[in-house]
Amino acid sequence: LDEIAIALGFTLFVMTGVIRRLRQIADNSMLFAAGRPLNPVLEGNDEISYLDSAFHRMVETVSDLRHREQAVVDNAQDVILSLHTDLIFASVNKACHRAWGYLP
Repeated sequence: LDEIAIALGFTLFVMTGVIRRLRQIADNSMLFAAGRPLNPVLEGNDEISYLDSAFHRMVETVSDLRHREQAVVDNAQDVILSLHTDLIFASVNKACHRAWGYLP
């Protein structure tokens, strides 16, 4: 019976750490979606730290691509716009001033 209690206690201890680390990755996904800075990269040499490290690299890549895309849109000579589903302008690039006389 003591061995079972020790095994359960150890399992609970390990699982608490695993759950805490997985929650940080889940929290990072919410922070990324909100455009906020991520939590620091998890330290370690296990699968969870590798996953978190890969997530951070992915966020850096996506952020870089977003900046590049925005630079292309901002510097385009043609009007580029996006609409909400109800056909209201969501965004318009700077070319609309030259083409239509309106500021973005």
